[in-house]
Amino acid sequence: MKKIRIIQELKEHIVPLSKEEYHLLSESIISEGCREALLVWEKDDDLILIDGHNRYQICTDHNIKYKTKKMIFSSIEDVKFWMLNNQLGRRNLNPDQLSYYRGLKYCFTKKSRGGYANVESKGQIELSTSKLLSKEFNVSESTIKRDEKYTMALNLIGDTNPKLKLQILMGEIRMKKSDLAVLLQAQSVDDWIIVNESDLRHKIKITKEDLERKKSISEFDKIDTSSSYELVNGVDTLFLDQDSRLNLIKGKILSAVNSLIKNRDKNSLKLLKKQINKLELEILHTKELKKH
Repeated sequence: MKKIRIIQELKEHIVPLSKEEYHLLSESIISEGCREALLVWEKDDDLILIDGHNRYQICTDHNIKYKTKKMIFSSIEDVKFWMLNNQLGRRNLNPDQLSYYRGLKYCFTKKSRGGYANVESKGQIELSTSKLLSKEFNVSESTIKRDEKYTMALNLIGDTNPKLKLQILMGEIRMKKSDLAVLLQAQSVDDWIIVNESDLRHKIKITKEDLERKKSISEFDKIDTSSSYELVNGVDTLFLDQDSRLNLIKGKILSAVNSLIKNRDKNSLKLLKKQINKLELEILHTKELKKH
């Protein structure tokens, strides 16, 4: 009998059993034998395990005989897709695991030859795929697309910390899906090494802060700068309270910073310095008033 080979790339498609589930399965096999055949992919001279990893481990540890059933696939991508559908057929998936596998199927299907609909337009392919998957799983299209982001974020974590990815999928570490999705918008994410849960939460926090900062700059860029400039520099500011004046100056500073980064010219730098000086004068003026 050929020796069974385990490929880590395929094994990672399977969420492990909990300790309790593994213990119950182990007791059953030890007392009753391995009644269900292990599914293998015969490729060249190898028998690659595609289903029954836990049963194989238990049988190997306790020297218990097992049967195998060969399955035919044309490529490892076909094997992955079969394993994905097989996992989705399990009844004991928790909500996060189900979400992960739905997102994974969405990713796989989009990569295949036109997904469910063999059409030329990329937009049509994505729409058709999400719509048909939403019907298959009886969820909304937006849920399927959120699942995709959740899957991509978990795979991103798994690139440097597979154990942490599994802990999240197993429910040992609780994370909001929306928080994990934030990681996909992070800069320099390819250089990240996620060490542990604390490090992950920290990276999510700094990414949120960075996105909020960019949003603020973008919003201030949309302001009519001519009117805001006059308001900050003219006598009209005398009728505003201090907080309003400070917020106006803050807006100009953020806008000037953005302009300097974009244009990198002397005029932008001059405008930034001017607004910083105004901020300094406003703060000093406040201190003087408090003295009297």
